[in-house]
Amino acid sequence: MIVIGVFLWSLPGMVWHSKWRYAGAYGVTLDKVHMDKHPHDCAFLAAPLGEKYCHYQRTVSTVRWATSTTGQPIVSYDDGKTWSVFEPDANVYVPKISTVEEVYVSWEKKDD
Repeated sequence: MIVIGVFLWSLPGMVWHSKWRYAGAYGVTLDKVHMDKHPHDCAFLAAPLGEKYCHYQRTVSTVRWATSTTGQPIVSYDDGKTWSVFEPDANVYVPKISTVEEVYVSWEKKDD
C-alpha cells in the first residue's frame, strides 16, 4: 500500500486531474467529462528553447440542469450563476435541484 501511495503521490497531474477524478467529484459519467489537451508552448524545452515567462492554469466549468419553481427546465453554463429556460429532448429527465450534467476542463494562458 505504501508503494502504491508513493507512486500515486508522485504523479499528481496524471492521477489527480484525470477524467476519473472529475467524473467522481461531480457525479457524472466519463463521457460527460471533456478535457482539453495541456498546451506545451510555455515549457522550457519547447522551441525556441528557454524561459517563456508564462504558464497555463487549469479551468474547470460545469453545465447544470434543474427545474425552475414554475416547473420549466432551466440550464446554466456558468456554474449556476445565471440560468435560462431550455427545451430538452423528449426522453430526457431534468431534475428538480441543480445537477451537474457536463464538466469541461480547459487551459488559460497566464504571463509570469
